[in-house]
Formats: sequence, C-alpha cells, structure tokens
Amino acid sequence: MPANPQRLLFTAFEPSGDLVAAPVIEALRQMRPTIEIWALGGHHMQAAGAHLIETTTDHPVMLGGAVWAAFGHVRRLMRLKRWLRHHPVCGVVPVDSPAANWSICRLVRRHEASTRIIHLVAPQLWAWGKWRLGRLRRLSDRVLCV
Repeated sequence: MPANPQRLLFTAFEPSGDLVAAPVIEALRQMRPTIEIWALGGHHMQAAGAHLIETTTDHPVMLGGAVWAAFGHVRRLMRLKRWLRHHPVCGVVPVDSPAANWSICRLVRRHEASTRIIHLVAPQLWAWGKWRLGRLRRLSDRVLCV
C-alpha cells in the first residue's frame, strides 16, 4: 500500500517531547487542515490535533525500569508495524529520545524506504561516540534543531 501524502506520524517518549511536538502539530493542522497526524505521544500532542495510537509520555523511563521498558518497546514496535501496514505515512517525526525513536526509524525504513524521517530536536550528539552520528545520518532525512 503506497504512503498517504496526507498522513504523518509523530513519536515522543518523554513529557518534554510531548510539549515540543504539540505546537508543531497545531501549526501543521492550521496550515493543512486535511492532514492526518497520528502519534505515539501524549496528551499535549492529542490536544494539538494528533490522533493518539498509544500514550508513551506519561512515565519517563529511568535506570531500573529500562529493562521492563525495553520489553514493552519491542511489543510496541510489533503493534506499530501492523498499524503501518494499514496506515501508510509519508513522514515520521521522531521527537528527541533516540533510544526509543531509532528503532522506530529502522522499522519505518524497512517497511517503506521512501517515507521521510525528520527529527524534531536534534539528539545530544556532542555527548556520544562519533559512530552515533553515522546512525543519525542513516536513519534521518532531516534534523530540525531548536
């Protein structure tokens, strides 16, 4: 099924990502009222006009919960893969949080290579190994810095 040129997917996994994405979603909805915006995100994104696939910003993950969150994220990826089969998107907008978003970017690249991936809020590359910059280049078409 070809990508819908009027459907975007936003993904955020932290409360700050929910807050950053919401005004962007609201502006897109004002500029293009017919665009469908779906999200793995939070209530701010939903209030701005996104249809929530799943709430992902209510409980940020800290050290001890990371293992359980990883298992949950694998299940989330399987659900998202099924969702994408029936709801092709023209673009994905991951917000911050590379730990959760990069696996989604890989899934999208494998599912539909022509889907554009535009990161909103550049991940903190300065604190990482140089190899991670290569990963960001492979998994992104654009990076929007704040």
